[in-house]
Amino acid sequence: MTPYVGEAIKQLIYHIITTWTNSWNIYDANQWTLLPLLKGSMEVYMVMIATAHIKPRYRMMVQLAFFTYYYVANDCKFTSHDI
Repeated sequence: MTPYVGEAIKQLIYHIITTWTNSWNIYDANQWTLLPLLKGSMEVYMVMIATAHIKPRYRMMVQLAFFTYYYVANDCKFTSHDI
């Protein structure tokens, strides 16, 4: 946090440039959750689109198939190596 607006703008521009040149910035520590959350939201979206126009009985079968797949694949969203 800087007390002056000019200094804050200069640091903001510096960190935007270093994000693209060094592939890292001081805000990356807070953004580690974005990829798992994006993956999870896209999976939910795909299931909603895939089951939008089918009968409830088959919708339950599709949900059970997805649950079984993710249980067998052991695909958890947040693991200790992500942190």
